[in-house]
Amino acid sequence: LTIPTLGLTERIRLDGLGRVTAAGLGALALAAFWVLPYLAHFALRGPVPAWATPPIGPRLADIVAGRILFARGFALLVILGLIFGVTRVVANRRWAAALIATPGLFLVLAHFLASHYPHLELSPQLANRGLGYVGLVALMPLAAALAFATKRFGRSGDLAAAAAAILVVVGAGGLRGRASQMPAPAPELAAAARAIHELVPPSARFATQRDFPGEIERLGPSHPDFWLARQSGRNTLNVFGLELSTSPSVAGIPEAIGHTTAIDSAHALSRLGVTHAVTVNDAGRVLLEASPRFALEWSRGSLAIFRVLPDEGQPPPAALVTTPDGPLEGRVISARPDHLRIAVDASTASTLNVAVARSPKWHLSVNGRAQPAGHSPEGMLTASVGPGRSVLDLAFRPDRWDGAGVVVSALSGLGLLLWCGRRLVARRRQPSSRMSSSFSRTA
Repeated sequence: LTIPTLGLTERIRLDGLGRVTAAGLGALALAAFWVLPYLAHFALRGPVPAWATPPIGPRLADIVAGRILFARGFALLVILGLIFGVTRVVANRRWAAALIATPGLFLVLAHFLASHYPHLELSPQLANRGLGYVGLVALMPLAAALAFATKRFGRSGDLAAAAAAILVVVGAGGLRGRASQMPAPAPELAAAARAIHELVPPSARFATQRDFPGEIERLGPSHPDFWLARQSGRNTLNVFGLELSTSPSVAGIPEAIGHTTAIDSAHALSRLGVTHAVTVNDAGRVLLEASPRFALEWSRGSLAIFRVLPDEGQPPPAALVTTPDGPLEGRVISARPDHLRIAVDASTASTLNVAVARSPKWHLSVNGRAQPAGHSPEGMLTASVGPGRSVLDLAFRPDRWDGAGVVVSALSGLGLLLWCGRRLVARRRQPSSRMSSSFSRTA
């Protein structure tokens, strides 16, 4: 938005646009090791979770009132900075018009997209998460005003800038209570983390019931489910950020604990390698305790840990495999983050559901023979085996897009170094002319 806005007041030359474009393409080329795999596997992204976007009128009122983006009273300083920008435009510093117009245009565009194209993935990102970017741009005229004061008025300007900085700090003082260390975890939460470490195998997972915001009031941390995973050192099925997951439908399964039947929860959890479920309130505990598919193994206060029992004819959840095709036995032979080996014994030719989220970087072999890894509708890996015993090997390693991206980044970096070296050599070949010009100015 800044470049076309700048074009309203300044003459934009094609060679300048060319340099900007070249810089952007060069940055993409240097980042190709990430950009190419991202674009190649773009379809694997999950949906964007975002809150509802209010109309632009209430959003502007919230910004001015200090309820979002800026601290209370700080928006007044931003407005003063914008007014200073207007004076710069009047004083023939027309480039300032771009900094003044861009924040408003950004908000108008973002809220137009959010209201007319709410299902476009970009819309909630611009209108909500994009506020931080537009806030930074809106601060630039204020920064320019402080810099102008220090240059124009000397020490008095320095004092004025310092006074403005103090006002900013004082104005932001009301935010101190919002950003602080999390409360200490409740004793039962720390005890549950130790129990999970002992009960859950390293290769398996646990799932935690959600009870927002009551869980925070009782247990302390803002996300007890993630706190338990961090402290216990065991994997969790709970997910933060659906757009980061290749199997977003799975993310709702822990959220459903206590809100759906215990039989349905057990069926879903056991297929996903969840050996234990943690309940955080009495309602969840009572529901699972009454089910034959859950066995209570630990409890303290409002927390309880239940072992998840498998579907009939299926191996325990720690085996990480199930099948709808018939009885199955299975166990994990070895497990690392990038390599998984599972032994199975199928009663018939079967399609196995493997409790690993799909990715084209998982490479599958069965009994030493490579085969393409399939995936289920919910985004988990699948494998085909014949009757009898089989050994599955899953290895996570780079694919061809990773290799191509690394090559492009390396060549781009080398090209940039050669270009910089060429310019440096060209400058060093002209020392006499620069010395002559410098001597003339001195004389």
